Amino acid sequence: MKRWGPLAILGMPFLLVACQAVAGSNGPTIRATVPAASASASATPSAVPSAETGLFTTPCSAGQLAVRWGGLFGEPTGQHTVPLTISNISTNGCYLSGYPQVAFADSAGRVLPLQYQTTGDQVVTSAPPRHVDLAPHGLAYVTVNKYRCDTTDLVQASSLRLTPPGLTSSFDVSLAENASMDYCGPGDPGSTVHVSPVEPNFSDTLPQ
Repeated sequence: MKRWGPLAILGMPFLLVACQAVAGSNGPTIRATVPAASASASATPSAVPSAETGLFTTPCSAGQLAVRWGGLFGEPTGQHTVPLTISNISTNGCYLSGYPQVAFADSAGRVLPLQYQTTGDQVVTSAPPRHVDLAPHGLAYVTVNKYRCDTTDLVQASSLRLTPPGLTSSFDVSLAENASMDYCGPGDPGSTVHVSPVEPNFSDTLPQ
């Protein structure tokens, strides 16, 4: 059973009530404009703009964004979590609203047959999506979580593909040794992945 320890900058274990985002982590940042895999469509993004009003009224385009692994944090026993940051690398503000599409793939690029849900769990919020402004060089956050494999670990994921809400282009983030995500087999609780909506703060991706 794996359990990730907190980063030094977090200062305390994760307690479901408060964690600080690791926005400046040294994880890999990969920009991509690859069509999203149809197998990742279980977590369907919101293509409808949020009814909320924000500072920016233009949806973000793929060319404005970069996705980065958000760093390790202490988490409840048995949970495997991948925090992610979405940064606006352009000089123009924009917004995101909704759930991203997510897919995990093995070292050969084959998509793991995991199930994706947006209903929240022990680590991921069940709050509905909202309008999230992304100023130039600003950050938004997504958290992805699943339960461990208690029986058989059939396939280990080596990368995560994320398609921001409202877009068809995806971003691949190498997991390497940064996170443990695996496929446990059909019907196993550990084969279900929970995805948060895009949020303005890391703590908002967690249960409140």
